[in-house]
Amino acid sequence: MPVDRKTGKENFQNGTSAGAATQEAFIHQARERLAGLPDVRPERIRKACLRVSQGFYDRPQVVAKIADRFLEEMGID
Repeated sequence: MPVDRKTGKENFQNGTSAGAATQEAFIHQARERLAGLPDVRPERIRKACLRVSQGFYDRPQVVAKIADRFLEEMGID
């Protein structure tokens, strides 16, 4: 890691110590965005894939329920 000769501090981006603050801000923002993502579990994904392959989501009552939930999520009741 390059070191600023005047300050003796490590430079993180483009040879400036200001890059350290930029990198910290980026990491903070990335962590906040990740925290806002939904919980995705491999078992639930496998179950959904199986249901798709078996035609579960083609049934009219399932389509209606999915549409209702979608509208609910969008704030349209």
